[in-house]
Amino acid sequence: MTIPPLARRIFEEHRRFILPLAILLAVDLLLLVLVLFPLASRVRAAEARAVEASSRVAAARAQERLAKNTLAGKTRAAEELERFYTKVLPADGSEARRITYLRLAAMASESNLRPDRRSFSQEDERRGSLEQLDLTIVVEGDYQNIRRFIYALETAPEFVVIRDVALSQRDEPSASLAVTLALSTFYQTRHGT
Repeated sequence: MTIPPLARRIFEEHRRFILPLAILLAVDLLLLVLVLFPLASRVRAAEARAVEASSRVAAARAQERLAKNTLAGKTRAAEELERFYTKVLPADGSEARRITYLRLAAMASESNLRPDRRSFSQEDERRGSLEQLDLTIVVEGDYQNIRRFIYALETAPEFVVIRDVALSQRDEPSASLAVTLALSTFYQTRHGT
C-alpha cells in the first residue's frame, strides 16, 4: 500500500507535531488496555461483592430481628404462663375444691337453680405440675336460669372447664329441667403435695 503524495507531504511538513501525537495515542491506548480495563473489572467485582455483602447484612439483620421477636414472644409467653399459674389457677387442692363446691353452689342459687347432687373425683394422673379435680353437679330449674348459670360459670374469674352438659326433663308436664354438668379445674402441685 502506498501513501498518497498529499498525505506524505503533510506528514513531512508537520512531522514534529504528528509523531508526538501518535506516540501519545499509542501510550494512551496501551494505558487503556493494560491499566484501565483491569481496574474497571476490579471495580465491577468490588461492587458485586459490596452488593452481596449488603444483602448478607440485611439478611443477618432480619434474622436478628426475628430472633429478638422470638425471644420477646417466648419471654411474654413465660410471663403469661406464670401469671396464669399464680393468678388464675387455684393455689392448691383445697382452694380448687372451694371454688368448685362453694362458689358453684352460690352461682346456682344466684341463678335460681336448685343443686341436686355433686360428686368429686381427682385424677391420679398428673400433667406436669398440674393436678386435675373433676366435679359432676346436677342442678334443676327452668331453661333461662340454666342458661344464666352456664353463662355465669363461663365468665367467672375462676378457672373451671365445662367438659360435658346433659339436659333432661322428667315425664311430668310441669317438671323443671335438670342439667348435669361435668366440670374440671386444675391446680398446681407443690413439690409432691
